[in-house]
Amino acid sequence: MSHLFVTSDGHGNVCLRDERMAFASEPSSKKSQGAVLTFNTKLTRRSSKHLSNPEVSSISLDREGEKLSVTFLHYLPTIYSISDPNPVAVCSGKFLPGGSPIPTGQRTYTNSCTMKHGHFGNLGCMNSDSFYGAGSDDFRGYVWRLPPVSQLQEQRTEIPPEDWSAGDTSDETIAFSQGSSETKYIPMDLSTPFCRLNGHRSIVNTVLFHPQLLHIVTAGIEKDVILHSPTPGSPCTHDLIETPAEVRNLSDRPDEDRLNYWLSLTGELGERDSDEEGTISTFDHLLRMEGHADVFQCRRWNPDSEDSSGSEDEDEDDDEDLYYSFQ
Repeated sequence: MSHLFVTSDGHGNVCLRDERMAFASEPSSKKSQGAVLTFNTKLTRRSSKHLSNPEVSSISLDREGEKLSVTFLHYLPTIYSISDPNPVAVCSGKFLPGGSPIPTGQRTYTNSCTMKHGHFGNLGCMNSDSFYGAGSDDFRGYVWRLPPVSQLQEQRTEIPPEDWSAGDTSDETIAFSQGSSETKYIPMDLSTPFCRLNGHRSIVNTVLFHPQLLHIVTAGIEKDVILHSPTPGSPCTHDLIETPAEVRNLSDRPDEDRLNYWLSLTGELGERDSDEEGTISTFDHLLRMEGHADVFQCRRWNPDSEDSSGSEDEDEDDDEDLYYSFQ
């Protein structure tokens, strides 16, 4: 399977490709060139008349090449089996790691303001990557335990188009579908994270697992990369300090945050931001503006319209928007 790799592009397309066909000399669109499987990335809900094709921030494969993750802007991290076009799970933060509801007023997982990169891992104690980690706009990193793919496929709900139209589900239930008249797929919601990783003062973009040790590193818009461990020491570290139990709230100075945002656009902020307070303030402003965006408003998609999904001509001029993940 070393000849297979996965790509995503700026139009929301995610494809499994065969390198023996992908780089052929014959002319063809990049959307179809060498594609052996196109993953279902379109969203639908009964309360919206149109579908959505969310923008893909990043993609990642587990070490066995059996699971694929897609990080969507304005939506949840989504898990696929590499041999199944329809998703098997989404990772959310509806509950605390212990299963309790999120306290009133506390933020939870979202991805609306920066490019996030999620990764699979095994926490140093298993032969397969049964965990997935991702950063969030609520200043935390998240880790979810992944059940076996076969179990996730059994828990996935498939709804025929006529039953979907009949209203057997909530108007706000989100499903994946290739078109308005196609079958709807509701993947299992992994709504209780295994753990949440604190310590940052602003948005976390990346969560990465150590391949052997019980370490996880997180990074975001701040200059620091934070190492997380369940113990104060390990074969490669010692005297680690305890992670704060709480995270910072958005600032209560919206006017100052707005000013710092405009200063960052003109390049004036960097000269006086040695402590990163201006950068953090800037992203607080961005979170106020974009943190609650609705993916169905940001990325409308009509299966009958070439403009909403990207034409072949656009694809052929779109090399800079094509991202790769090799198996």
